[in-house]
Amino acid sequence: MSNATYNSRQVPAARRAHEWLRVLLYAILISAVVLGLFHYWFVIANRYIIFLYGHLGAAPFDDMTNGRYWMSGLVASGGVMIGWLLWHWFAGRLVALRYRRYNPPVWWQVWLLCLPPLAVGIPLITMSGNHPTLPFPLAASCAVVTLLGLAFALWPGPIIAQCPAACGWLGLYGLGLMPLLLLLRSVELPARGLSTTTNAWLAAGGSLVGSWCWLALVSFLHTRRASQVNSAQQANSAPQLLAAGICVSYLVLPLFHHLFFTPPDYRYITTSGNFFAFNPVVQIASFAAACATAVWIARRQQFLRRTLST
Repeated sequence: MSNATYNSRQVPAARRAHEWLRVLLYAILISAVVLGLFHYWFVIANRYIIFLYGHLGAAPFDDMTNGRYWMSGLVASGGVMIGWLLWHWFAGRLVALRYRRYNPPVWWQVWLLCLPPLAVGIPLITMSGNHPTLPFPLAASCAVVTLLGLAFALWPGPIIAQCPAACGWLGLYGLGLMPLLLLLRSVELPARGLSTTTNAWLAAGGSLVGSWCWLALVSFLHTRRASQVNSAQQANSAPQLLAAGICVSYLVLPLFHHLFFTPPDYRYITTSGNFFAFNPVVQIASFAAACATAVWIARRQQFLRRTLST
């Protein structure tokens, strides 16, 4: 084997090792942040504040409090997503100043390396610290929800690093899908005595119409802007649009609620009932409406691109 052939094989191997090392460093940092948050919430902090023990008669293991436990995973994932986006935006701009292209780590590789420490660490923390400790099924649900939320949190990192404008447009699409994901479920509230039938259906109908109008406007402005600047960027796919809606609805909003919409001395974690339907059928219907709308918007983008290009 010649030295040239040997060196050509060594360089890609060294590059791959460097990339995996970088991915590992990101995974270690993210896992440390998430486990640190869980340790604070479940071991150090006052449970009567973080999870509102005793509020309106809430007990440590009633349905409302149980929902707060696993919602902590979405709050933590939302915090990771904000930090992840800010870092990759800054890194992308810094590298661009040197007229180079920033290559962010592959998000699913980071997620895979985060999986073992979080799958083990979150149950250990929640089942051993403070009082009362969580039973295994509830501790496992915290880990599963956190890992699901983390997958969505890491996904937009490469987008904002390489094309911040595309990430901004996705955020606008996500805002448009948010009413479908969060407000259509209001139809179930009258049966629980939480709203009148008229108000509930007005909220559901208004969310549907408002969402469609907003998304139609955003898709038109986005496609028109792309045609004006001769952008070669492809139209968004339905999964991308739906993922953006999930990020805004289930990661950003729970985090913002925890940080900005709770009293300064009572930074509690919201219950799942504020974001998810009580009835699984209603929740599935909300997701189905959001999925159908995402498909419609993706096709509308393609139609508008063809129309504006002629």
